[in-house]
Amino acid sequence: MAGTQETKEENKSYASLDGPWRQQKISLFGVASSILTQLRKGADLTRLALPSVFCEPYSILEMSAGRLMPFLPALYKVLDQNTSIDRMISICRWYLHCFKDVTFFKKPYNSVLGETHKCKLSYEDTEAVFIAEQVSHHPPVSAFRVANSKLGIVIDTNIRLRPKFQGNSVFVSSDSFSIVYLEKFGEVYNLTKSVPDILIKNIILGTRVPEWTGSVSFTCEQNDLSVELNFMCKGRVEGQIFQGDQVLYSFGGNWIFDPIYCVGKDSSKILLFDPRSHREFKVDYPQEDIDPSDSLVIWKDVTRGIIRNDLKSADIAKERIEREQRERLSKQPEEFQVTKYFTLDPASKVWKWKENPSSPILDVSDKKDNSVLTV
Repeated sequence: MAGTQETKEENKSYASLDGPWRQQKISLFGVASSILTQLRKGADLTRLALPSVFCEPYSILEMSAGRLMPFLPALYKVLDQNTSIDRMISICRWYLHCFKDVTFFKKPYNSVLGETHKCKLSYEDTEAVFIAEQVSHHPPVSAFRVANSKLGIVIDTNIRLRPKFQGNSVFVSSDSFSIVYLEKFGEVYNLTKSVPDILIKNIILGTRVPEWTGSVSFTCEQNDLSVELNFMCKGRVEGQIFQGDQVLYSFGGNWIFDPIYCVGKDSSKILLFDPRSHREFKVDYPQEDIDPSDSLVIWKDVTRGIIRNDLKSADIAKERIEREQRERLSKQPEEFQVTKYFTLDPASKVWKWKENPSSPILDVSDKKDNSVLTV
């Protein structure tokens, strides 16, 4: 019809969104049907793709952004703290904000080698940029950096998720770490897990129950402080804050519903986390000139199929993406692939940001290739 304009679909990630896809049932018949669609004469059974019915509608890179970026303002409050103990508590509080809601009912897509993902968060008069890349396929490793140059805050992360199917449940082990740099105080905080381990119960039979589990440690060499944080079942968290070997505070409780206080030996209390203050902020994704390697481009057809409950088309698209990666790697093995934003340090085996290797702070305004930061 003359004068009508086609509405352009917004480029967005579903990693921090909710929808009916979370309640899609996993049936044995559906799984079998998905596998049968992949079987061809002479097919290699070891190459079968995991059916999309087991997947959330986003990749691991998107998951990392969705878990971190909406809660960055909680981290910014660390800059208002005058004592080292208050800053460590603030770091721990921010971490709990990132993982208050357990929305993992299935697993994210395994990002393909060379996949990237970018987004940004504008808050008050500052802007934080997120840049991620799938830097390794065997083993599957994702690396990302978050930087707010105005506030002098940088987060560097390497992450590898190891899902293990256990009958009617899935245990996802998080082999990861994060490093938080605070330029204002000259402090570096090391987190042993950028994402806690997770156990998803009843993935096929019964009501799905996802829970964070396991231990996470925070340490800061500059102030000799550390935190041991333990995720228990049914929303309970426990932990202790140390100065050297001395316990300064202990805490515990149901952090999903109740305020959690750090309690000192003298019974003094400091609020660690209040679920009533939990707030998410809107993350912006690129709308123009989107990099073809971005997660939102690569997995677009799979995501559309899952959202629309058209799992057959999602399976076909997913199998195509994974097949194309195998073909690409057969022509050019992984060790000859060139990464865009990160480089492997041979001594530490850590993937580090390529720019300004002598400085942990990414100054967005001074970065030569500002195009990668345009969102």
